[in-house]
Amino acid sequence: MSLKSRVKKTALDKENQLEETLRAQVARADSLLPKPDEAMELALMLQAGVEPRQALGYFFDSSSEADIAYAHWLPHRRLQEAFTKLNKGEWQKLSPEERIELALNKHYAEMAYFLWTHHYAELAGKELDKADVCRDALEKKLAGTAGQTPLQRFWDDFVKQTKELKARPKSTDELLGEVMDGPPDPQ
Repeated sequence: MSLKSRVKKTALDKENQLEETLRAQVARADSLLPKPDEAMELALMLQAGVEPRQALGYFFDSSSEADIAYAHWLPHRRLQEAFTKLNKGEWQKLSPEERIELALNKHYAEMAYFLWTHHYAELAGKELDKADVCRDALEKKLAGTAGQTPLQRFWDDFVKQTKELKARPKSTDELLGEVMDGPPDPQ
């Protein structure tokens, strides 16, 4: 084999080796990216209030793999596409009201998940304070009083009670009193 042939063979070998290395790196990088169904599952978990690192732990065998995926999965376009599908539109194209509703629902889901995953009797300090704040906010949300001032709640109660009094049927005593007294004087 001539020197020229050996140089050419060495160059081809190095080129093949480089291609093989690149294929392996692409395969490794692709394994760090979410598949479409994984992206949708992760988006559902995140919208249910699960913490991102904890949610990623369900997809990987080790915490170090989940930590690596944290940097690759959360900003990935497939996850953003899954959120777009769940939210029925791209964030920037939603109306301000839709964005606010989505943000609040996400926040309430995170608060509920915190309460669900922490045993109240085992909490202390800031964690206990956080649980109390979450519970209070969620109770107000369920009662329909979230975001209302005390004056607004008073007024709503006043209007409700007034309507109930007007709609309340007369008691037997009231009806008997009207019959016994007769019609009111027209004076």
